[in-house]
Amino acid sequence: MKTNNIIVKSEYYQTEIDEFGVEYDLTNSILIDAYKFNSKSYKVKQGTIKILHRAFIDKVNLESIEIPDSLKIIEGQAFQNCSSLKSINFNEGLTSIEFFAFNGCESLRFIRLPASLSTIEKGVFSSCSNIQTFEINKKNMSFVFDSGIIYSKNKDVVIGAISSLIQTDICLKEGVKQIFGYAFYNCKMLKIIKLTESMKSICESAFENCISLQIINLPKGLKSIGKRCFTHTIIKSISIPKNTELIGKQAFSACYALESINVEESNSHFRSISGVLFSIDNTILLNYPSGKKQLKYIVPKTVTKICKGAFQSCRYLEKVELPIGLTNIEGNTFSNCRNLDNVFIPNGLTEIRESAFETCGCIEEIQLPNSVNSIKRRAFANCGNLKKINIPPELTDIESHAFLNCDNLKVNVHPMNPRYKSFDGMLFEKCNSIFGLSEFYNEGDHPF
Repeated sequence: MKTNNIIVKSEYYQTEIDEFGVEYDLTNSILIDAYKFNSKSYKVKQGTIKILHRAFIDKVNLESIEIPDSLKIIEGQAFQNCSSLKSINFNEGLTSIEFFAFNGCESLRFIRLPASLSTIEKGVFSSCSNIQTFEINKKNMSFVFDSGIIYSKNKDVVIGAISSLIQTDICLKEGVKQIFGYAFYNCKMLKIIKLTESMKSICESAFENCISLQIINLPKGLKSIGKRCFTHTIIKSISIPKNTELIGKQAFSACYALESINVEESNSHFRSISGVLFSIDNTILLNYPSGKKQLKYIVPKTVTKICKGAFQSCRYLEKVELPIGLTNIEGNTFSNCRNLDNVFIPNGLTEIRESAFETCGCIEEIQLPNSVNSIKRRAFANCGNLKKINIPPELTDIESHAFLNCDNLKVNVHPMNPRYKSFDGMLFEKCNSIFGLSEFYNEGDHPF
């Protein structure tokens, strides 16, 4: 075996690779990587105590793996997207399974967690859509499994859910205070969930991609709603309780049926104006409901920040007027607004961030003010009808694929721009004209 020297997570290892292409440290106590592995089955060496982060990620041929009694820790994403993995034995002695360790292992059928297990992090079994049997050893002192849901032992925290075992209408156990991130992610059959009055926190992406979820009550004592918490659900309306203090970015983005986001009047952090969610002082626009049946929207003059994904997938919106005082358009702000054909961008705005207008298929022309100096990656990607855009003199940072698949686009660069030029409607760098269109329009070519 060949000996290598590598650094993983700032730790130094001398390593060797076995005959299957799996890399260990020299003591065989740490399984480091399996980037050369390509078999259907594997037996982890006896004496191994830890499988490192992303060790077997995307090994789609792996069907079974045998774990030794010595194993203590499976780090994050260790087996993520091993889509053919059907079986794995969790030994007594295993203490920790970290974030997304088996996310996307859609062929898993049977899981039995040992009594020794004390840590299950977020999303461990997310998108494991074909699990038929899930058990936790009755002697386990940390977790309990009930009706498709993994709870902490005293049932005050929802750790996760097994999507294939979840009913369409569920009621959480009394006393639950927190729902972990990604707990119900991709539970596509879930339609109704009743939260407990004791609930304080719903973490990131807890219900993301629950594409059938229509009804959820937010209890009065709820303090925080994590980012992307309800993204890609079909809830029609939501009411933010008076005690809610934190709402993460994109919490209600791409909710196609959502027509109104309401806030209790006594809430001291947020308010709703005509169903649109704002900070209490009206300076931050957090979310515009994707299903709001309004063709034109003028963002209030008080707004100085629009959050990431705020208008994402608004199916009816055709025209938006942005206020003076706004300095940037955040990532995904208007992405997938398929009927949006007109956006007024005010002078003073300096940056258009990644995927801000991606897949806005009706936009034909963008007028950029002279203040704009940066357009980030994929900002206008897949805007198939975009025909005209002006590049002002101060715009000197256009990232790769900013105009990917904009096949009808003609670019006009201001002659005083120090970095870019246009010829016959095409965009070039002055210092290296051979790059031409490829850096801005095509996948896989020359990034800057």
